[in-house]
Amino acid sequence: MVTLNDVAKRAGVSKTTVSRMLNKDPSLSITTATKERIWSAVKELGYQHKRTCSAVSGYQIAIIHKESHYQNQLDNALYFAIRYGMESMCHLEQITPAFIPFSMLKSLPGNLDGIIINGNFQAAQIEEILGAAKGIPAVVVGRSNPAPELLDWVTFDVRETVWTALDHLSEKGYKRILYIGGRDLEGTPVWQKKIYHYHTYIREHTDLLHIGEMEGDYGVQSGYRMMCGWLDARKEIPDAIFVSHDPIAAGVIQALSEYGIAVPENTAVIGVNGDSICRLTAPPLTSVSIHAEEMGREAVITLTERICNRQAVTKKVMFHTTLALGQST
Repeated sequence: MVTLNDVAKRAGVSKTTVSRMLNKDPSLSITTATKERIWSAVKELGYQHKRTCSAVSGYQIAIIHKESHYQNQLDNALYFAIRYGMESMCHLEQITPAFIPFSMLKSLPGNLDGIIINGNFQAAQIEEILGAAKGIPAVVVGRSNPAPELLDWVTFDVRETVWTALDHLSEKGYKRILYIGGRDLEGTPVWQKKIYHYHTYIREHTDLLHIGEMEGDYGVQSGYRMMCGWLDARKEIPDAIFVSHDPIAAGVIQALSEYGIAVPENTAVIGVNGDSICRLTAPPLTSVSIHAEEMGREAVITLTERICNRQAVTKKVMFHTTLALGQST
């Protein structure tokens, strides 16, 4: 087992200096070159540091995300909301966050206390992230976690999300339902897929009739293209459309408007996420909120608990979802 003495010997400094630097002692005065030698020794030897946690201020963490997450706010409002939650909690606790795209893993700073994996990644990508993180605490925030036995996880109840939406459509008297959604990553467990819970609900509720489904890319333009394709094929107009994500639903509403199909008079539309884009559609979109901002805050809280070794076992925090009524149903 690697000790502080081993790190100190490799870096050519005292054990006390190593300990004070790793615990971010504000009164410690050493050169940048010395700090780099210590961090290099920590990495090379694989030293696992258990930091003193009388306070969480001063932590430095990285948030790993996909390149596309912060390029277009309309298509990625969910991730902007999660980010706002993380940033607000970091500001409150005086934690320094760095947002790093997956493609730049090699640029991870060497003095991180922990990482948050934001979004749905495949198992091989998670392994790559953990390899780059070199054993520091990590938390996943998102619908999918390929390694729940290893990583703390902040998520939402996928089944409840779908059933809340369909319960609402059923209570409103809609019968013939069309499903439009984003295509899941390869390897996503079936119970994490919205379309799986959609079909389960339909099978168990004979008052609803499934008339078709389409899956494609995520985003407003994808929803627009899929809806136009359905209408161009002159397929029947559903009583209601369940859409797996709000940006896709916004594109669906745009297409329906261009084809002269009134929402909700001719067909209703309901989305998922509770994104800010719901307020920008005409009419405003009814959605099932997964409380993304609160998930972001909880991810930071969970990570600090893991850094401080306050948890003996891996945990999963699951948010309940709520119906956010607009005027599209």
